[in-house]
Amino acid sequence: MQLTAFSPATGAMNSFEAQALLLDDPRVHPAEDALQQLGHALMNEVLDVFSETALEDFQSIICESLIGASHSAAQRIEREADKARDDLNRFARDFDGSEIADTEMQAATQKARAADVATLALEMVRDAAAASYTTSTGDVWSPWKGSAKASRTTAAQIEAREAIRSAKARKHSATDPGAIIVAFRAAPGPIPPTMRTAPSTP
Repeated sequence: MQLTAFSPATGAMNSFEAQALLLDDPRVHPAEDALQQLGHALMNEVLDVFSETALEDFQSIICESLIGASHSAAQRIEREADKARDDLNRFARDFDGSEIADTEMQAATQKARAADVATLALEMVRDAAAASYTTSTGDVWSPWKGSAKASRTTAAQIEAREAIRSAKARKHSATDPGAIIVAFRAAPGPIPPTMRTAPSTP
């Protein structure tokens, strides 16, 4: 099976392609249909090898474990994306306007985006393999722990997230004084004689 990369010139992009194109990476990403084909082909090949053999009794365990491997890998990469977003939030909070801080923010942003795309790619492979497994056996795959959440982010959601990030960055820039402000408060001194209240007449 040959994996072909997508091209923005072929027509409207789906959510996976839209996210991938946000990355500053000269390397191409496999197309969504190629990832789905990979999942179907892997599971169909496994079923063809083990069906009607002495290992057929263990076929369900083997198939579910292979699907679960894609699920576990997607979760691990997703955790890497979460770590990168935590770093990005910290860099934004402590941003001092320096070139080093700006570079760190850009690197964290790219790392989070790349991990999001990789997670989505593995989830597509997983879902396609699970679909082939169900079609061939009638059994439904489910993760041993956690959940197989849907993560088909739309282009509108991507734009909304970018707008929120930009708004937060502008707000931070507007409120950041750029230096440490030290405020002093003097202790109250003695009251001048002219300010003293005259005693009331009995």
